Amino acid sequence: LNQLGTATHVHRIYVFENATGEDGELLANQRFEWVAPGIPPQIDNPELQNVPFVAAGFGRWAEALPRGDAIMGDVVDMPPGERELLEPQGIQSILVLPIFVAEQWWGFIGFDDCEQERVWSVGELEALRTAAGALGAVMHRRRTEEALRHSEDLLRQSQKMEAVGQLAGGVAHDFNNLLTVIRGNADLMLADLDPTDARRIEVLEIRDAATRAAALTQQLLAFSRRQVLQPKVIAVNDVMQGLMPMLRRLIGEDIRIATTLAPEVGHVLADPRQLEQVVINLAVNARDAMPKGGTITLETAVVDVEPSFRQHHARQPLGRYVALAVRDTGVGIEAATQARIFEPFFTTKEPGRGTGLGLSTAYGIVKQSGGWIWCDSVVGEGTVFTIHLPPAAPESAEAEAEEEWVARDGGAATILLVEDDNAVRRLARRVLRNANYTVLEAHTGAEALEALRTENGPVSLVVTDLVMPGMSGRELVERIHASRADLRVLYVSGYTTDEIVRRGLLEPGAQFLPKPFSPDSLLTAVHRALEA
Repeated sequence: LNQLGTATHVHRIYVFENATGEDGELLANQRFEWVAPGIPPQIDNPELQNVPFVAAGFGRWAEALPRGDAIMGDVVDMPPGERELLEPQGIQSILVLPIFVAEQWWGFIGFDDCEQERVWSVGELEALRTAAGALGAVMHRRRTEEALRHSEDLLRQSQKMEAVGQLAGGVAHDFNNLLTVIRGNADLMLADLDPTDARRIEVLEIRDAATRAAALTQQLLAFSRRQVLQPKVIAVNDVMQGLMPMLRRLIGEDIRIATTLAPEVGHVLADPRQLEQVVINLAVNARDAMPKGGTITLETAVVDVEPSFRQHHARQPLGRYVALAVRDTGVGIEAATQARIFEPFFTTKEPGRGTGLGLSTAYGIVKQSGGWIWCDSVVGEGTVFTIHLPPAAPESAEAEAEEEWVARDGGAATILLVEDDNAVRRLARRVLRNANYTVLEAHTGAEALEALRTENGPVSLVVTDLVMPGMSGRELVERIHASRADLRVLYVSGYTTDEIVRRGLLEPGAQFLPKPFSPDSLLTAVHRALEA
């Protein structure tokens, strides 16, 4: 701009960029400026930001510039609406040329003479049109470079989250094996101790600590997308409305809870309990961001993801989604924090007030449900977390009966127990034999097949770990069912891999027991599998 100012001998050069208001109105915003010595700058003039073309009297600019036409002449001869904005700036004569970026009207560049009326020659006009074209090319290159950098940032963030997720899932799997042994043996010790035995207190502490640790590992599994979901086709608005009584108790009286639920929002395929947990986590975080009170708004809508949207969410497929949002009027989140907000154990709360797993758990649940989640926030203005889930066709609801019966007498049932972790296998064997089941043991899938081949009596059930070296539980069952299709199966695992769990589902009708399990939950799961 400095070179243009020197060459054209004008007093002010400026660049305005177009924008679109909330109501779709075309706006202009000053972005750059050069002024000659002694000319007051206007770059900080608030009246030159978000200027509505039509309402401010510049409707003819909005018509002429997109066509490539120039606006020029003496200000005194211009329409009243234009003079009202231009004359207070001391402008005598003006020339305005459009700027096009990738053949789209981006904005305009203006040249002001503040001392005299000026007539531009044809040669000057052509030269300045060339300059405007060069500016458009620079803007296009800058936009392309920024888009490339943003895409690279998104890719790096995604790769980082995947790597952390794999690590978290592996850690959780190993911990679940350990916690199964700790909590299971604590339960067995409690069953053997007299109610008046003073040692029960220590054993109860061990079991309670294992239970709390198990809850943390479940959050890690959710983040790493290694947990087993139980998805159903659910009405999104019904879920949001059903949460309101609980949220009002959790949030407190100093914060208002509102809903903006679009009536056309239909159904999604998701685990209803896990989706509820996601919304609760987001609402509780919103409450913590408003220590002086405010408003939390639960929103739903149907949205179409188009190419322009992917400038900020490059990997999300195009198409229609059901959108859920939790909006607050709190303190907002700075950009550096937003970049790490879904990482496990990352927290800005005071020590002891949070584990840093709430948002990472929400991230994992949404991603495993085939959706997308992100955060938009402005410091001092509030935050909105938005979730996109693929829509699903409604289906008839089926009633679920929760069975809490625990088998205490296995009778004549024989169970093949397949588990590569020795401590877990010993615990499960003890629990099942205490309940009078006959137990065959195998450390690997190959040993399990050999045990079935050599066993003379009937085997009623296979209890197998899903993830084992050499042969997975799923592969073992497929080989067993090739010759014994009626043999019942109960899967057990501390986590499940993508090959076994697809969208959180085992094969239809599969019985599954997550680790860590208690003796009672193992016996209940075995009974259900035998009766299935």
